[in-house]
Amino acid sequence: MVVIGLSVDYVVHICHAYMGELEELEVGEDRDRENAGGERKVRVRKALKEMGGSVVSGGATTFGASLFLLLTDFSFFNKFGFFLCATILISVLFSLGLFPCLLVEFGPVVVSKSKKEKRERLEKLEVIGEGEGEGEDEVGDIHH
Repeated sequence: MVVIGLSVDYVVHICHAYMGELEELEVGEDRDRENAGGERKVRVRKALKEMGGSVVSGGATTFGASLFLLLTDFSFFNKFGFFLCATILISVLFSLGLFPCLLVEFGPVVVSKSKKEKRERLEKLEVIGEGEGEGEDEVGDIHH
């Protein structure tokens, strides 16, 4: 279980930084799905710039700590050290190599709306929240 947690940890850091870039992007009216690949590349580049060093340093320290297990004469620790070194190496390579490529190709896309549309949607949500119970049927569907 520890190894699974270590291997997922690096990908989660990159993913978190990528999703943070989704929130920080100023979305204009001209952005659409056709142009999503370029947006993903920018977000992946920023996520790797923000978290890449942390992933490398975290992997290096964990890898370095597990190297000492390879020096023991005790068979269990020796095998566990090899397994841990291999897991960390593969995890770092995946999180900095293949995972960013997958994000560029298949990552979440933000299809923007104009500020006016966003404001109108927010106003609708506020109006619906104020009139709780009005205009709803038994299932809770809202009728206009």
